[in-house]
Amino acid sequence: MPVLVKQRSEAVLSYLRSRYMYVGGEQPLRRRDNPRILSSGSREKGYAVVFVPIVGTNIRRSHIVWFLVTGKWPTNHIDHKDRVRHNDDFDNLQELTQAENNARKQGRLYGQPSPTTLRELA
Repeated sequence: MPVLVKQRSEAVLSYLRSRYMYVGGEQPLRRRDNPRILSSGSREKGYAVVFVPIVGTNIRRSHIVWFLVTGKWPTNHIDHKDRVRHNDDFDNLQELTQAENNARKQGRLYGQPSPTTLRELA
């Protein structure tokens, strides 16, 4: 099975663990050295991102939240249950396969046939 999310080195994961803490809510990340500062950068395609200097690029905040809560870097898509891309509260996140994510994007429920299949059955 192909990995859909870019994997991060142990050095990056260690940096994220030492730098950020999960506090919950729609803006769920705080810096450990100054908990009053919210860690949410600009948005890419509606997703909140955090600039990570040791990587030299932005990482989606939802991936960092997933990692801090579960202890594992996601290997599949991180989906927002309420479809609000910047609501990164852990209770609003779920890890989905590509097929599950595509079905959700098309508004289909899991286990139900697609509209195309329904037309073919009629």
